[in-house]
Amino acid sequence: MLPFLTNQLYPKPFQSKFYDVKEFWGNINSNLQQVSKLQKAMAKLNDMSDIHITEQLKMSFVYHSNALEGSNLSLEDTIAFLQEDIIDERNSAEDYLDALGQAAAMGFIESSLRCGESIDRTLVCEVNDLLTCLLYTSPSPRDRQKSR
Repeated sequence: MLPFLTNQLYPKPFQSKFYDVKEFWGNINSNLQQVSKLQKAMAKLNDMSDIHITEQLKMSFVYHSNALEGSNLSLEDTIAFLQEDIIDERNSAEDYLDALGQAAAMGFIESSLRCGESIDRTLVCEVNDLLTCLLYTSPSPRDRQKSR
């Protein structure tokens, strides 16, 4: 009885359809190539979803941050402006400049962190400049105090 069960659980090698060793290895290589292609496709999808998530986060952050400051842009207006350069003339230029500065600041932070820079006083000041440079053409009070 034991040999019968053993043969049922563990069949002898090459009793499957892969009797020919060359065919067996050819099928393995073919399957490995398919797995490799699928892994590459999945990596691309992961990259795309990361980009999509990052863009959604950026649009949502820009919208909500500017809404806290009193911007009249809707989330749809913000997305249309930042992705498609579409402007609704019913909204003020200042609202669009706020959104542009906020998006530029977020892009700057993202690229700085990707390059391995640390978040320090200099980086924060550069981000602040990006947030305000589009709105104010005159020197900031901080700069006016230095010139006195």
